[in-house]
Amino acid sequence: NGCPDTFIRHNYIRIDSPMAIARSSVVCNMPNTVSFSDNSFGDDQHMWLFGDGTTSTLRAVIHTFPAPLIYHSMLTTYNITSGCRDTALITSDLTKPVITITADDTAICKGGTVNLNSTFISGYSYHWLTSGVFDNEFDTHTNSYFGVPGRFTIMLEVTDQHSCKDTIVKPNYILVAKPVGRISVTPPSLCWPQVTTITDFSTDQPGTFFTNHNWTYGDGLSASTTLPSVTHSYAGTGTYNIKEIVTDNIGCVDTVTTTRSVYRSSASFTASN
Repeated sequence: NGCPDTFIRHNYIRIDSPMAIARSSVVCNMPNTVSFSDNSFGDDQHMWLFGDGTTSTLRAVIHTFPAPLIYHSMLTTYNITSGCRDTALITSDLTKPVITITADDTAICKGGTVNLNSTFISGYSYHWLTSGVFDNEFDTHTNSYFGVPGRFTIMLEVTDQHSCKDTIVKPNYILVAKPVGRISVTPPSLCWPQVTTITDFSTDQPGTFFTNHNWTYGDGLSASTTLPSVTHSYAGTGTYNIKEIVTDNIGCVDTVTTTRSVYRSSASFTASN
């Protein structure tokens, strides 16, 4: 009459053991090393085939591969009673990409910024260490401010897809310069028309040198030289403001000023009849 009905056979199909279940994790502090564990059930025998020509019958084993490559390992299991076998595959990516650090400028003036960049690797995270402290930047690039002069080492902590950390270091990578202007004027007491000598004693960071000394004598005259010392004669007496702007090879500058007074001796005499 077209009426439906259902017939059920409970537990009719039996799937015999074993079931292969394999787990693995990269050992971060041991190069090219993976920890394997056999979590199978219903197996009487098992064997690891690591993919590098070696095997093991241990249920849990730490295995070191010969090179940082991609390996396809296999766990084979066997149940004596059922005669059944099962396998599980594990791929271990032990490759180590080359990670670099680059900067848009490695020599800057105090108060400047540097754009740092690194190689992008999918699945990796990044943490920069600049100016001696970790930045709040977790990307392949960071913009770092340098508020004090000196040489700075750049460090990049990288975490890979296995949660293993590595650190890339660029020692003394960033030079931050800041000239400190200082001049000396001789003689200390100047009598017109005596010539005065102005000498630069400015300092800067090691690795820099001064490329220009711009002098303003305070009498409307000036000079620009590459030498750290100049001479000048004043046309008359008075107090003059002397200024030097010193520039280093990076383009960093400082200004220093001093004053010098120029005197003229006056003689008087009397005569008697």
